[in-house]
Amino acid sequence: MPSPAAYRVGGHVVALGLHLTNTAVILGNFSEELLRTDPNIRNLHFMQFKFLTTWNMVFQLMYATLGLVCDSLTLLGRDDVTPKTVRKLRNAIFESIVCPYSLFIVGIFWSLYNYNRDWLYPEYIDKVVSFNSNLVMHFAILPVVLWELSFQERTRPKSDKMSLQVITALYIVYNLVILYTYFQRNLWPYPLIYQVFGTVLYPILVMLMLALIVLSYYVQWEIHAWIWRPLKVTQKNN
Repeated sequence: MPSPAAYRVGGHVVALGLHLTNTAVILGNFSEELLRTDPNIRNLHFMQFKFLTTWNMVFQLMYATLGLVCDSLTLLGRDDVTPKTVRKLRNAIFESIVCPYSLFIVGIFWSLYNYNRDWLYPEYIDKVVSFNSNLVMHFAILPVVLWELSFQERTRPKSDKMSLQVITALYIVYNLVILYTYFQRNLWPYPLIYQVFGTVLYPILVMLMLALIVLSYYVQWEIHAWIWRPLKVTQKNN
């Protein structure tokens, strides 16, 4: 039976292939004619790196690349080549960013999309982002993290303080970026923010989203325990 590292390598290769191919397809759909004639598509092209989904995809690519290197070396019996700091960084990226943000994005996107897609994903986006591409960005990220949770046993830190600080710091940076963009270009990545900015609902929305990301962080450990607890019981009984 292949080692867990072999399964992880397969997962990393699939994740890299999915995200890189999907990115190439989407960028190719921004035709010169659309950019010239459709102001919504022009704004979307400018704002494409202001979406939280895009940030998450970048971190998934970073993690998959690091994971591919580390796990390939593990399969070759060369764990000693990879510095411990690199492996710690890899784990931190997954536990503090990739997993909680991916769980959050899948949950919040499809909830709002099915309730009122115009709040975050207007129909004009379909001109350049097909439904399949949408699935890669907002659903395929879930099996990617579940695969990693299934084949990488993890030890939960004694304190969640550092992880929560990373989650919060990234969230603050993201919000500062989109705030700066709004004051410079009068554009938000999500239409819902136009409706609530300048009202008491805006800070409530910001804090609610952060709370859901933090909740997603704790959920990952429950999922991990659910996956690995039966295996540990079996090993103990044997």
